[in-house]
Amino acid sequence: MSDEDVDQGPGQGQHATDQAGPVTSLVPEERAAKRLKVDIPADSEETGTVEKRIPTDQSLTGPAKEADEAKKPDGANGADHRRSGVAPIKKEYLIDVSGLRAAASDAADDDEAEGRGARNDGEPRRGDDRDGGGRAKGKRDKKDKKKKGQNTERSFGKFEDAIRLCNSVAFSSEFSPRPCKFGDRCRLCHDLRKYLADGRREDVDTFGGKCPPYESYGSCPSGWKCRFVKSHMEEVEREDGRKELVLLGGPVEQDKPDGQGAEEKGEGGENGKQEGGGGDELEERRPGVVNVVSMSNKILLNRKRLDFGKADEYIKWMDDEAKISHDFHHRRKEQSPEGIEDLRARFVDPPFKPSEKRRLYFGPETPTLAPLTTQGNLPFRRLCVELGCQLTYSEMAMSMPLLQGSKADWTLMKAHETETSPPRFRPGGNLVFDDYDNGRDLKFGAQISGNQPWTVTKAADALGRFCPHLRLIDLNCGCPIDMVFKSGGGSALLEAQSKMERMVRGMNAV
Repeated sequence: MSDEDVDQGPGQGQHATDQAGPVTSLVPEERAAKRLKVDIPADSEETGTVEKRIPTDQSLTGPAKEADEAKKPDGANGADHRRSGVAPIKKEYLIDVSGLRAAASDAADDDEAEGRGARNDGEPRRGDDRDGGGRAKGKRDKKDKKKKGQNTERSFGKFEDAIRLCNSVAFSSEFSPRPCKFGDRCRLCHDLRKYLADGRREDVDTFGGKCPPYESYGSCPSGWKCRFVKSHMEEVEREDGRKELVLLGGPVEQDKPDGQGAEEKGEGGENGKQEGGGGDELEERRPGVVNVVSMSNKILLNRKRLDFGKADEYIKWMDDEAKISHDFHHRRKEQSPEGIEDLRARFVDPPFKPSEKRRLYFGPETPTLAPLTTQGNLPFRRLCVELGCQLTYSEMAMSMPLLQGSKADWTLMKAHETETSPPRFRPGGNLVFDDYDNGRDLKFGAQISGNQPWTVTKAADALGRFCPHLRLIDLNCGCPIDMVFKSGGGSALLEAQSKMERMVRGMNAV
């Protein structure tokens, strides 16, 4: 084929297209009158290489030109800035948020700015925008802790004092504080005037500014931390001209009004020498509250120094009985008669007798408040007693934490003085026992949970020693919590009757 202009008519071009079949072309279609010149050298026939001239923008008109403009890249430098996997958005739907980001960065506090780190706007952000400012995934500061719930922008008020006052100063006069067990290493405030001026919350005007415990009992268990402290404090001028801040009817000054009880009586006992005594124990002495276990006894429980002689004796006897019963019921048929007689002789030991207990009464005139976890606390039970409840139960306490001296579980055993009065009783009814003494009966009972006989037995022994104002001790057999059920306690005891029997007999023995 020679180099010449090839001009095809409309009919010939259409015929050639039909023979070639459907072909997809990247170049827009043109009219036949503007066909381009195709240069095909003679030596390129074998290789089949065809060089075409790309049409310019001036040669495109109408829809072809609009389609070509739509395919142009958006960037000014001719590059396409779209990323794979990201759908493009039209310009009219884009919102400029640069001003909002600047305002948010200005509103950030100093701590967040330090944790985020300074960077220029031109620098790429390290990590994803959702990973907490480029920190490693899964690592959050305390302030960046993920908030749960619907109202994630909620803010909780602060109820603690700005300056924490040491307990060695909180319950005594200004010039006669008790010795601090931490000495010079104590990080709490020992300056009483500084605490009253800058470190505490302001007094409240409720009840006319008068402290209700002080008005009722003549002393306030909160000391200088009371929100009504101005109603039971005064400034006294001493002989040397110094002015001292004195608490009126403080918890230490109840027995000794002269204010010298802080040095002599102490805070852990009569001589202040008991182990574990401190301001925490004195702070727990609330008026009208019973079954308060001292810190010294909790420490003995925690360090396993408390003697459970009777409980250990019964547990040993119960284990021996279980072993004898197992050997007797699993004896061999070919066993000698002498061996069988030895097994029978081991049953001669007398069983343990239950401890002496007072009679209890349940009747139609004694409405009972069931044990309610997290709901049946002391204020709620006190309100129920005032509304006519005659029998109350504590929240469920775990037997093992009780044996470990856990403060949280022993706090559940506290009761109000209104729960120590006898329940309502109507004489002349159909009583099963004639020796029921209503004067010795109480309203408050405790509930415990456990998964082993020895734990509930020792827990019942400890409750009987340290909580004198208990009507009864109830064993939980219905708790559906997974942690309790899977450990063998709560509702799991209903499927282990033999274990539950040993637990009840052990609690009854001590």
